[in-house]
Amino acid sequence: MEKQVKKRRISRNPLLLMENVLSSTIRNVSKGIIMAKCPVCGKEVSTPKKTWKMAGKPDKSGKRTELTIGLYEHCGKSFRSTLGKKKI
Repeated sequence: MEKQVKKRRISRNPLLLMENVLSSTIRNVSKGIIMAKCPVCGKEVSTPKKTWKMAGKPDKSGKRTELTIGLYEHCGKSFRSTLGKKKI
């Protein structure tokens, strides 16, 4: 009998897709500075090239999640990381 492998369903919701991308980046907090880990070489990058805020859809209680996202560049590649999350 063959073992069936469950396929992970990827949502088409842009906010959930963004969460999947951002959750793959490892984040560390060191001395109050948020650092992102480069997906190519694994070194920590401290200063984002660009930051922006994005509001998500309301949850069941009606509150939205505000994400602060940073764009980093290292090893010739650009990658995103979540700098902060808060309910608004």
